[in-house]
Amino acid sequence: MKKLIVLTIIGLFLGVAVAPNVVLASDDEHLVFTAFIIGKIKNPYYQQGYYYIQELASMLPIIVLKPGENDLILDLCSAPGSKTTQTAALMENTGTIIANEVSLPRIKVLASNLERCGVTNTIITKKEGVAFDDEEFYKGVRGVAAGVKDADGKLVGALSIVAPKVRLTHARMRGLTTDVKNCALEISRELGYKD
Repeated sequence: MKKLIVLTIIGLFLGVAVAPNVVLASDDEHLVFTAFIIGKIKNPYYQQGYYYIQELASMLPIIVLKPGENDLILDLCSAPGSKTTQTAALMENTGTIIANEVSLPRIKVLASNLERCGVTNTIITKKEGVAFDDEEFYKGVRGVAAGVKDADGKLVGALSIVAPKVRLTHARMRGLTTDVKNCALEISRELGYKD
């Protein structure tokens, strides 16, 4: 796998004009910093997948998660691939990443970025963004949830209904699933999301 240098807003690399701002972290193989864009990204190293441009909001969850080699990771709402490529780099392209996205056009962007960056440990899926909790977290409590996305299609929150299992039967959960999905989609559209 090509070495990825993960950056927040833009990569410092041969031929890319940037103004480094704040160094966030570094080790023998990685340098992570914020920067201001000065020039455009028309760089063969970027096009060949040697680095990936990423916002801090996408970068922090993976820094906190600290995925390791041979881990199994589920990445929901994974397009355009910022978190997925960063995770693959930290896993050294071992283990498995399941990258889920519900939008076919966004899946194409995701697949393109993964291929460009040499990521080979990822399975792309197109599944509904709905979660069910049937007493997995708390005995006697069930829930159904759907993700809320922003204008860029990034997951920014969730809408859920949680209740005691005597009030939220399996049949009621199935019936509420469409309502929860529709409400989450309506909120997402208010945030600028285009489905």
